[in-house]
This record gives sequence, C-alpha cells and structure tokens, in this order.
Amino acid sequence: MIAEDLCKAIGKTAATAAPCGWTRLWIIAEMESDNGQCLFDYETATEGRTWFAPTESDQFVIYKAFQDIRAAMLIEKASLWRVAKFSMEPDGKFHLDFEYES
Repeated sequence: MIAEDLCKAIGKTAATAAPCGWTRLWIIAEMESDNGQCLFDYETATEGRTWFAPTESDQFVIYKAFQDIRAAMLIEKASLWRVAKFSMEPDGKFHLDFEYES
C-alpha cells in the first residue's frame, strides 16, 4: 500500500533527524490545499515531550510524504484530511490518525 510505504519513509527520516535517546516521536501535519506545515515532537525516558527541528531537507521529505498520502487518498475518493497525527516508537511501530475537513 502506498500510504504504508510513505509512513515508513516518514518514520525513517524522522527517526534519524530526532535527537538521540528518543522513546517516542510525534509529527503533526496540518494541510490546506497547497499550504501546510509539520510540527515535530519527541520524548525521552528522562525528559518530557519537547519539540525538535529536522534539517530543511528532512522536513521537505516528510512534508512531501504527507502531501503524497493526501493526494493518494483523494484519488481513492476518501475524505480530505486537514490534520494528520503520526506517532512512532523506536522499534518502528507507527500510528497515523486524521482529522478531516468539515
């Protein structure tokens, strides 16, 4: 499935971009038409949840993957989402939730 491959690419890029020692990652992608942004958070065993900033090239890869997921869902005639919430654990398990346009 295209979305699963894109999620794996998001996870791989985010995992290498995040600070060492993370125990959970979150990415919030907010999109409207051609505009959007991604917010990046992580958590460690000793620290609470805080943000991090991947390199511009990593941000582009992740943002593009979210755009491609949105486009694939549009092709499948699914409802358009406005917010995607991606979370991942160090073992590679990920979860993706959507908030849809009303």
